[in-house]
Amino acid sequence: MSLSAASLLIVAVAGCSSDSPSGPKSSGSSTSGSAPSSGGSGTSSTKGPSAADAAIAKVMGSSNDLPVLASSSGTLNTSTGSSAVVAEVLQVMTSDQATRVTWRLKSASSATANTKSFQFARPPLFDTRLLGLVNSQTKTTLHPYTSVPAGGNGMDNGCACSSLPDSVNSQGTILYAVLPALPTGATTVNVTLPGFKTMTGVKVTS
Repeated sequence: MSLSAASLLIVAVAGCSSDSPSGPKSSGSSTSGSAPSSGGSGTSSTKGPSAADAAIAKVMGSSNDLPVLASSSGTLNTSTGSSAVVAEVLQVMTSDQATRVTWRLKSASSATANTKSFQFARPPLFDTRLLGLVNSQTKTTLHPYTSVPAGGNGMDNGCACSSLPDSVNSQGTILYAVLPALPTGATTVNVTLPGFKTMTGVKVTS
């Protein structure tokens, strides 16, 4: 399946609707660099993957064998305190229509880490819409597509990105995000997550 077709399915299962007043929208913005800016299946969530994440994983296939392109340690603020976790970027694939990021979130230790947090979104959302791709040349930051679900409250509560699992272990959980296309010729990108050190020079494939 092509990246564009898979991306469209991710948008659909992540809560986007063709009846949305505004449709999927990019949350891309211009920044002065890597300022805070900020979605898969896995076995580490205590509740298991959501139906949307299971559908995404079925379309994409297993990503567990992808090499780690970059990693960053950080903490997630949860209702039970701070959790030490590690984010690993496994793939940044772009086309002329969209960019897909595949990444893993895992515990920084052998203990299970609570990851039920608003840190990568906004209350009351637990998705990962604040993941960012920063083009070091244009200083432009891209974020996952969001949408206003039909019959909702008029807010962009839909996201073409994975939701955070309730918890992760040392093996981690695979997450996905679909963002606008990167500029033609982009070979590397910086990846940002709130509360984590920026991962720089991450390889882009097409």
